[in-house]
Amino acid sequence: MPDVQETIELSVAPEVVWDICGHPQSTPTWVPAVRQCRMKGDVRYSTLSDGSEAVERILLHSDQDRECEYELVDPSPPIRSYWSRLTVEPLPTGTILRWCARFETTNPEDTEAIGASIRATYRGGLETLAEQVDKMGHA
Repeated sequence: MPDVQETIELSVAPEVVWDICGHPQSTPTWVPAVRQCRMKGDVRYSTLSDGSEAVERILLHSDQDRECEYELVDPSPPIRSYWSRLTVEPLPTGTILRWCARFETTNPEDTEAIGASIRATYRGGLETLAEQVDKMGHA
């Protein structure tokens, strides 16, 4: 399965970053591709900017370790399976946020385009998060 990973380093404490991105229902506040979301148990229902809905099961959420893993529930073509992990880790000068995905497409010809779309979504989220940190006066 193809992998996608995007990272960003920020010169703030991991707790500051996790406070913004570490809660599954907070994605609309920092990921431009997500318009709104709601939680029902361990399932997140997200309305995307194109009006479609993504239904994801939260597999792991740890405030202590600052990590969250989730997968798409009943993905539709062209995606056959999708798993993602978000981690916030300390650095000597601040924090590194890693957002990675492993996915499989129904048609191998779609893999590159789907990977590029995931990468763009992740990059947009990381850049928005960095802007929020700047506005808070932490950077």
